[in-house]
Amino acid sequence: MNLFRLVGFLRAHLSAARAIRKLAVEESAIAIYATSEATFCGGLAARRLGLPSVVHAIGMSINSPRWVAAFYIRFLDRVTDMFVACSAAVAEMFAAHGVDERKNTVVHNGVNAQRVRG
Repeated sequence: MNLFRLVGFLRAHLSAARAIRKLAVEESAIAIYATSEATFCGGLAARRLGLPSVVHAIGMSINSPRWVAAFYIRFLDRVTDMFVACSAAVAEMFAAHGVDERKNTVVHNGVNAQRVRG
């Protein structure tokens, strides 16, 4: 990622964090829940408001390249109070990058379609 793309990425996250923070205040939010590990704007907004933040990790794309993962996951950990991992492998990825296992909960994706028929 070149410097211009990185600056654009950071600006977009900061802008999204401001929008989330505004919405959280308007709705009297008690926590901020993000449904992707690929963004940290929810955590930034939560920190700014003094609210707990949860990241639902739906994949492992942030694990590559490894040097980026080492930096990114540590930063994500600093702005996240609890991680919900979609699999044991995702929880292990977080643990391998220093996330305390007490902050990790595994909730597997998927529902048996036979049980949902209406």
